[in-house]
Amino acid sequence: MTTTDILAYIGAATGTIALIWDIFKWFREGVNISVEAVTFGINKPEGITFTISNRGGKPTTLSEVWLTYPVDHWFLKHIPIFHNAHRLFYKPHSGLKLPDLLQPGKMRTASFSFETDDALIDSDNYPKLIAAGKLHYKVKCSHSNRCQRGRVIPPNLFGQ
Repeated sequence: MTTTDILAYIGAATGTIALIWDIFKWFREGVNISVEAVTFGINKPEGITFTISNRGGKPTTLSEVWLTYPVDHWFLKHIPIFHNAHRLFYKPHSGLKLPDLLQPGKMRTASFSFETDDALIDSDNYPKLIAAGKLHYKVKCSHSNRCQRGRVIPPNLFGQ
């Protein structure tokens, strides 16, 4: 093995490590939104606590938060565009004032109670949907046309 071969191997290894590091930095520079929606209540779910955090390197604006659940039709329940959707935190006195600028490394927490005077929200149906695993959230941010989606989860009591 000559000196040229050793220098070539060192150059190839250094270039590969630099490429991997640049890809890692590129992923960390953007917006990385993390959403957790957990129910609260003793016997049955009384509401949902949303924790929204920006783990990326650029700010974004939270614009909308929705609760969605499928319709009862056997075929349409598989197509998300036909799901029932209820917009949350749009009133001035709600727990989260939208739109809201979310800086990198910051977190917002807001609670939504099922006991509301809003006629659009069927609060009696939510505990059944949560137990069946059919209640989902949708969070819209300014950095992307796609919404952050996930399932509303009941709290994990007693480590079960």
